[in-house]
Amino acid sequence: MTQRGKVLRDTSAGTGLISANGKQYEFTLEGEWRSDSAPTAGMIVEFATDEAGKIVSVTQVNESQLAKEQADKLLGEAKVRGAALVGDLSARMGKTTLIAWAAVCVSWFFMSVMTVDITAQNSTGITFWDFLLVVNQGQALDAMMSMSHSGERGVWALLALAALAGPAVPQFWKDGRAYLGYLLPAAVMVGAFVTLYMHINSALSQSRGMAESFLGANSAGYIDQMVNQVMNAIHVGAGGYIALIASAVLLGIGVRGFLVAQATA
Repeated sequence: MTQRGKVLRDTSAGTGLISANGKQYEFTLEGEWRSDSAPTAGMIVEFATDEAGKIVSVTQVNESQLAKEQADKLLGEAKVRGAALVGDLSARMGKTTLIAWAAVCVSWFFMSVMTVDITAQNSTGITFWDFLLVVNQGQALDAMMSMSHSGERGVWALLALAALAGPAVPQFWKDGRAYLGYLLPAAVMVGAFVTLYMHINSALSQSRGMAESFLGANSAGYIDQMVNQVMNAIHVGAGGYIALIASAVLLGIGVRGFLVAQATA
């Protein structure tokens, strides 16, 4: 029979002692020890016993094995707790709501809502979370083409995080108006894109004015051609479509919940 235990006493002064399952077992270095390094107090070991319960072999359990087992244990516990949490949220919020909310979270932080063609063969993507960097900067076109992932998101970061928490509001505030929290992801997305559009229009107006001042009235057409080339290189990514659909689903659920709550109030 093989068991696992801990060395209570090493063999430096005689027989060693192992504790396992509330019992203690004696062993010797010369007779039963099978590992290359000598046993030490506190060492985790595996040992085999005969029918009489006497140890016949002892082997050290290496640290990498212990670490792997601990990681597997923690992962298993996390899976169980995660499944229980998902089940609880699904029961509280509804499966459709939970899936749509999860889709918004994943698409915002891990998927490209927008891609830009750098060359004919090369393109790069940007998540919605990084897109908020672009929205928060004044030079919208330059920031979008550089696809910078550094800078400040400003108030947009707070709005985005509040929007993601919106669908959970009805779980804590038992009022029909709480369902309006479902509208927040869509509202933040629309607000971000409208703000970017306004930035672009403002930049275009300034560029046309400068071009006409220095190069004449006909030069504004060149600015429009350059902008068209830039805009043609920008495309909505898969994350953008998923985010739009998922936020629309949440919006519909929120509106329906709000109207039902108002009708039954």
